[in-house]
Amino acid sequence: MKTNFDLILRENIKKLKAYSANKVDYKIKLDANENPFDFPAELKEIILKDLFDHPFNRYPDSDASEIKELIAGGMNTNVNKIALGNGSDELIQSLTLAFGSGSSLFFYPSFSMYGIISAACNTMTKVISLDEKFDIDIDTTLRYIKKNQPSLIFIGHPNNPTGNCFSEEKILNIIENSSGLVVIDEAYSEFSNKSFLPLISKYDNLIILRTFSKAYGLAGCRIGYMIASEKVVEHVNKVKLPFNLNSISQRIGIIALKHKKKCDEAIKTILSERDRLLGEMQKNSMIYTFPTEANFILFRTKISSKTVFNTLLSNGILIRDVTDSKLLKNCLRVTVGKPSENDAFLRAISQIIK
Repeated sequence: MKTNFDLILRENIKKLKAYSANKVDYKIKLDANENPFDFPAELKEIILKDLFDHPFNRYPDSDASEIKELIAGGMNTNVNKIALGNGSDELIQSLTLAFGSGSSLFFYPSFSMYGIISAACNTMTKVISLDEKFDIDIDTTLRYIKKNQPSLIFIGHPNNPTGNCFSEEKILNIIENSSGLVVIDEAYSEFSNKSFLPLISKYDNLIILRTFSKAYGLAGCRIGYMIASEKVVEHVNKVKLPFNLNSISQRIGIIALKHKKKCDEAIKTILSERDRLLGEMQKNSMIYTFPTEANFILFRTKISSKTVFNTLLSNGILIRDVTDSKLLKNCLRVTVGKPSENDAFLRAISQIIK
């Protein structure tokens, strides 16, 4: 019998499109907000030695106990307040599976996976547009919260793709007026030096997401973690898959945490290069750069963003075209790269936009 997939497929999945990163030829990759510096070679040597003695035939530690203890020690918190995931995406999914009985609220523009995961989990979504300065429209937001009390509210801090941190006062207002969970996604916090972590003990509905993908330069290892109340972690652990964080990623994360100072060196260079990129781009009257506290820059051009993107790509430089007909018209996002990569980008952009 031939299977009719349309009859058995869930309605909410029919409307979704599978995530797929564009596969294009490039020489310089500045499109994915990755750390441009590979994991330090001396730490790779330590990893290789560690993995040589590691038994690959055994399942990983389902609780990821050792890496949890290191994270807890570094953040002065309890291990029972930490959950690990195969990237932050999995933790967003686990939170939605466990707590998405009502609606999920997030802002536009922001990280696309908030909406995609909510839709996949059949959770209703509400999107509220940011204002023209890319800050939260607090009046509209509070009206929706007070009337609907969403189960989950996702807030990027700094926000992707805009790069800015929202008003702390507005975020606190949201936390204090919400009966649901407020998830602060701090994937880029190491570049902003701002965090809501000190408030975890004060608000039991506050959740903080972090990742090893950006500042630690471990995007390929898929290590995300969550700090929340013990009750939230308890329920997330019910829905997460067993052995969700493989043993190799756990070992690499442990070594990264034990040598954190070495990983911090790249952050200093990225911040210095970010300021240099901003300064040079701001000299071009045809470019408007938005304030950023992340490792990327959102900018608007006075010519077609598509033209800019395609011409850069013809020069071997890949960035992200985020333009739309709303707040992001003719906007592009460039990740801060190595000094030589940033030089190449600046030379190319000065010839394209003049």
